[in-house]
Amino acid sequence: MSATRPSIICLGFLLVSASVCRADFEVGRMYIAAATPGCQNGYPHDRIWEFDPATGSSRVFAELPDGMCGIISGLAFSPDGSRLITSSYVHSALVQIDGDGNASVAYGPADGVSGPGGTNNVAFDRVGNLYAVNDGSHTINVYPTEGGAPGII
Repeated sequence: MSATRPSIICLGFLLVSASVCRADFEVGRMYIAAATPGCQNGYPHDRIWEFDPATGSSRVFAELPDGMCGIISGLAFSPDGSRLITSSYVHSALVQIDGDGNASVAYGPADGVSGPGGTNNVAFDRVGNLYAVNDGSHTINVYPTEGGAPGII
């Protein structure tokens, strides 16, 4: 694995290396996607946890609001390290989280994410294309670095 990319620990877990640390993402910390069954009926919202392996401490780094919350899975750092991308299965959306913990929808149904049940994992390639497993269409969507319509694998 390149020294310029975060190390993937396992699905939903990322370790930040020094070269991708931006904003408030901390070098050496792990970011973990914690999903809930749709943020309804008293369940807490989906959260991104920040874990410090050196001290054993953890904190909620980001909590997704109602319109984006719904069984998040998978995490990937953008190539420049400025944001995390996760998928919201219930809302058929790819959600981005900046270094301050602010969440926004990066891609949704209008961008090719199909429902019912949208994406459930994400990854970037070396040139910055975003790949998302699309459960609704049983395909993998490829969102080009330069923007535009997604391709399908």
